[in-house]
Amino acid sequence: MKRLFAAAVIIIVILALSIAGYYLNNDLIDTTNELLSQSVSLSNREDKQGLIDAAEKACEYWESKAVPVLSSLIMHSEIDKISYHFKTLLLLAKDGNFEEYRVVCFECIATLEHIKDVQNPVLKNVLHII
Repeated sequence: MKRLFAAAVIIIVILALSIAGYYLNNDLIDTTNELLSQSVSLSNREDKQGLIDAAEKACEYWESKAVPVLSSLIMHSEIDKISYHFKTLLLLAKDGNFEEYRVVCFECIATLEHIKDVQNPVLKNVLHII
């Protein structure tokens, strides 16, 4: 009976951690995408200083909040790809290249949305069915 109880507790703890990780992952990605979307609107207005500030804010959020958590939840190659996008965004903002900034920003948003979709607990993602 003790083993059955211990097994049930372990399963409940693993399930709770999985659910918490899923919601934390989605929250971090949504916040990052929101910051990127705000910077796109500044890029559309061609506000160089505002764009630099927004890019630095998004990059700081990504590096300080998202990377430490997401590195335990998703593949490191995906994190490296997004980190590269953020570094590129900072350079483009400082350069004042608004068109290219929007392109890279949308690529970053699409990559983050892809990660979010892949993390959804559906049969296709669990069994890696194409």
